[in-house]
Amino acid sequence: MDLRESADIALFRASVREFIAHLVPGDWRGIGALSPTGWRDFTARARTALAELGWVAPAWPAEYGSAELGPAERIALGEELVQAGILTGAEHDAFGISVLGNTMLHHGLPELCRRYRAWSPVSTFSARASPDPVPGRDIGGIRGALPGYHICLQILSR
Repeated sequence: MDLRESADIALFRASVREFIAHLVPGDWRGIGALSPTGWRDFTARARTALAELGWVAPAWPAEYGSAELGPAERIALGEELVQAGILTGAEHDAFGISVLGNTMLHHGLPELCRRYRAWSPVSTFSARASPDPVPGRDIGGIRGALPGYHICLQILSR
């Protein structure tokens, strides 16, 4: 097994470093060095810049605005962002993208996926599973995966 990085991945990694160089100031010491206000401002700016390249949810299908990166590219992207002291996700991404977003991709209607992309102006995703008086009912384009339960998806805009 050859574990060396391919030329394509090295080129992609260089493009990520160039992106970071344009994103952060010359005296950048990482996200942890910012004040709470500076943190919020930088995070919003970084997320917008990442979204423009389809890097917020980089493995999602391109039809929803993602870069649809492969595993090696996603690793390179994550490594470079972490080494530069830049958060790889926003406050609710672990649940919003990983759980709810992937639930929408698997069970949701395409219109729903296009409307609530991971990088849309959304501040909070929340969900709950609760007993469903009408099993199998479609809730906002997502069918409950648990028999007798439905998924209630609440999306709050900024």
